[in-house]
Amino acid sequence: EGGDGEAAEEPEEEHDEFAEDEEEFDEEAVDSEPWTVWSYIYAAGWILVACGVAGAIYVAAEELFPSSVSPNAVFNRATEELKSRDDVKRLLGEPLKAYGMDHGGRTEGRRNLVDSAKYQAEDGSTRQRIQFTLEGPHSRARVWAEASSALPANGFVYLIAKDMRSGRFVVAVDRRAELAAAAAAKSRQGSGGMGGLAGVGGSL
Repeated sequence: EGGDGEAAEEPEEEHDEFAEDEEEFDEEAVDSEPWTVWSYIYAAGWILVACGVAGAIYVAAEELFPSSVSPNAVFNRATEELKSRDDVKRLLGEPLKAYGMDHGGRTEGRRNLVDSAKYQAEDGSTRQRIQFTLEGPHSRARVWAEASSALPANGFVYLIAKDMRSGRFVVAVDRRAELAAAAAAKSRQGSGGMGGLAGVGGSL
């Protein structure tokens, strides 16, 4: 009889162990429930917020600590250069003000962003092109400027203004031919060890 009693207790112990394992399995299953659609939407929302904050920080940093080829830095240097030129003063009059254009609203103002385009030149430098308006009491001028990371901080690839009334151009700086020739010479030197084949530098 004693042997039968011991044999009858073993299944109960196995049942208890199985019950504990089942409870642990249920807890793990609850913890690893699949995401719902709203969970994905919630997560995506936080990702978008994080990206927005990162973008705002980047823009603020560009405003507070602009590089030599940032749109604001090029705009400020170009404006100062043109305001100091006598030929520009004679054409447009004084005082002079510079501003960008809001293409959507067809209005212009100092608070609007200037048109800008950043790109990588063939010489490996970073270039920044901008376009804005310079206005005086007599007339307005459209201004085109480009800066390069390969030039000194205050240098321009070109800085050209066109009087909108007379159509006259004021070429303050134009180093495009000079830089193109330098890039072509550098390309020829770099390819000298390959059978004398020379690369052709494109125009800026």
